[in-house]
Amino acid sequence: MPCLAWSSPPLGALARVRPTARMLLFYALYAALYALYAAALTACARGSAELVEQGAPIAGEDGGVLRGDGGVLRGDAGADASRPKPTGDGGTVKPGDELDAGNPVNPPDAGGTSAGQDPRPVLGDIDPVSVAVNPANDVSLTVLGSAFVPRTVVQTDGLALATTFVSSTELQAVLAKSALTALKTIKISVSTAAPGGGLSAATRDFRVVPSVPVVDTGTPAVNPSPVLSAISPSFVAQGSAAQTLTLAGSGFLAGARVSLAPTAGGAATVLAPATQSPTQLTVSVSASLLAAAAVYDVTVTNPVPSAGPSASRPFTVWSGSCPTANVDVPLASTGVTVDFDLSWAAASTSTGIYGGSSSCGTALNPVVKRKFRPVIVQNNTPSAVVLSAWAKCTGNDAAWLAFYRGTTVPVSDTELRTCNGKIGQGVGIYGAPAADSAGSVSCPGLMRADNAGIRLEACEAVVVYMQMQTSSGAVPTKLRVRAEAP
Repeated sequence: MPCLAWSSPPLGALARVRPTARMLLFYALYAALYALYAAALTACARGSAELVEQGAPIAGEDGGVLRGDGGVLRGDAGADASRPKPTGDGGTVKPGDELDAGNPVNPPDAGGTSAGQDPRPVLGDIDPVSVAVNPANDVSLTVLGSAFVPRTVVQTDGLALATTFVSSTELQAVLAKSALTALKTIKISVSTAAPGGGLSAATRDFRVVPSVPVVDTGTPAVNPSPVLSAISPSFVAQGSAAQTLTLAGSGFLAGARVSLAPTAGGAATVLAPATQSPTQLTVSVSASLLAAAAVYDVTVTNPVPSAGPSASRPFTVWSGSCPTANVDVPLASTGVTVDFDLSWAAASTSTGIYGGSSSCGTALNPVVKRKFRPVIVQNNTPSAVVLSAWAKCTGNDAAWLAFYRGTTVPVSDTELRTCNGKIGQGVGIYGAPAADSAGSVSCPGLMRADNAGIRLEACEAVVVYMQMQTSSGAVPTKLRVRAEAP
């Protein structure tokens, strides 16, 4: 179809002009119109030829492009000439370079890029996401995403970071330590300079946090060391079958582990508890650890982050007769009652162990201090026994009675709370047999007969702990113990 249609000059307008002048004016006007018509035809033909190939760009006078597939004419005449321009050759962007927002980029909804233009970068995850304030060194930042090219840079608040192109899905950037001297949140984004490219739609938060984490749950930043007060049994015979080891103490947290380290050297065995409470753990010790004579240091460690293990307690695999160092009463046979004389004149004092209940673990009375006498009793038979212990009273004698596994005499309030079993206080509430109570209602006893005795394995020892009920009243002067069959 022709670009322009020809129309005759307006000759009727010349009817009133003289013939000679009329002829001259006519030819002048005709020549001017013909020249305009010819120029228009030439321009139209040139434009049609350039649009033969659909989508081919036509150069604009302002340096932009016109896309024949419905694209948008975009010039850069409005860009600020004072801003630094990208090199276009993949050169390194220096820290602090201001990104040129005036350069033409594809709009967010362009759905693609024109020939010769880079895609808009997509920001994914960053690592790390935080750092403690005032770090000693610069922070290396890994930035993941897609559509990265060598000109893509990581930026914060419009300023480029020193960026290394790794691949189309990864960049490495450096956060200077000088920019991390105050608590704040830094917005991380990525940008690719023109042609194409642009700023990522998403940002990621990088936080500068306190050097000591603030824990809202009340959980300490480091789990404290637990307290191990006693283990039972503390001795077993060489060649014994697998044993269940009971550990008493406090501060045992979920995930705690028990370690058996040979004192002669070698690797420690770490065991997970079979049962657990804040004050007691049980672990199974395999027969292989009991096949040869050895002494193990037993400790408990709470889960990481941990302040370290508890103080150790010895666990002995004995090859001959039981060691009797520090033992007051060795029991060589069952069914035999053994007396131990008590002297109270030089006895030490401790916090009152009885708080109104017959069960161990009850609250203590820190105001009341009472004299006490500990007696270490050991099962020297080759088999397990149940130990019964009671006071022999005269008149109105009164005392408390408790068991503590091992050979360590309890001193601190925490250790005093970890007695094993019951607290004897008198007739009817774990009291001595009638034949030995002499009518005293406060003569204590912990007997197998009333299910208050304590089981001792071969070579295992226990502290039988007797404490005065009053500061000046009568007190038993004799302790009786007897090993009985379980």
